[in-house]
Amino acid sequence: MILLLGGTADTAPIARGLADAKIPVLVSTATRIQLNIGDHALIHRHCGCLDSSGLAALIQKHHIRMMVDATHPYAVNVSRNAGEVARKLEMPLLIFARPASDVNHQNIVMAADHLDAAQKAFLPGKPVLLTTGSRHLTSYVQASAKNGQRLTARILNAKAARDAACSQGMDEKNLICERGPFSVAQNLAHIRFADAGVIVTKDGGTAGGLPEKLEAARQSGCLVVMVQRPQINVCGQTVYQDYESLIRKVQEGCNANERSAFRV
Repeated sequence: MILLLGGTADTAPIARGLADAKIPVLVSTATRIQLNIGDHALIHRHCGCLDSSGLAALIQKHHIRMMVDATHPYAVNVSRNAGEVARKLEMPLLIFARPASDVNHQNIVMAADHLDAAQKAFLPGKPVLLTTGSRHLTSYVQASAKNGQRLTARILNAKAARDAACSQGMDEKNLICERGPFSVAQNLAHIRFADAGVIVTKDGGTAGGLPEKLEAARQSGCLVVMVQRPQINVCGQTVYQDYESLIRKVQEGCNANERSAFRV
């Protein structure tokens, strides 16, 4: 069985592709998000956050032969744990990373991290729409209070996400609880709801709905503050950016049954 670490829009097509290739796959996601994976007999689910020891235990419990890390490009801790466990267990690990966007937008300010993004977002003195989820909210809440400008956060429609946002100082009336990716029209509606002059985003690529978000920002005249992608330490491994190549490589490993071809 293959362990697929996912949770993004890329998870379902990868899982279905592996199952269609007759490869059993266990999909692991931090939350119980809905995935369009149908009722395929070869696709199984595990939900819940995993630290290194939890991941190792899951691998041993289900006799996992290989891992595929297809988590969000900004899920640094999850990818780091996967790499550590793979090395410890000498477990084959393949990495899928959705392509970064070719950003061509004159009204974009890049930020090194969330602290930098929070400072830059409130600098113009306009209401801010935060579209990076329920984590890392503290810096934005503090910058909002300091600058006296409204902060609206778009998060998953899940109790855990809402609780996390409120625990970091967000008022529920300033939360948009929906799951993307979103169309241009939906983004425009959220911009109007937030009365936003600034949008904070991550580079989620095309699969993450970034082009639609940027188009909505362009149409509404919003400044975009984009948090840069963290560097991925892959220890010389190949990073796959399309489903077909990744699935083909998994098939090769399963057919040959040679762990050395995938050694971390």
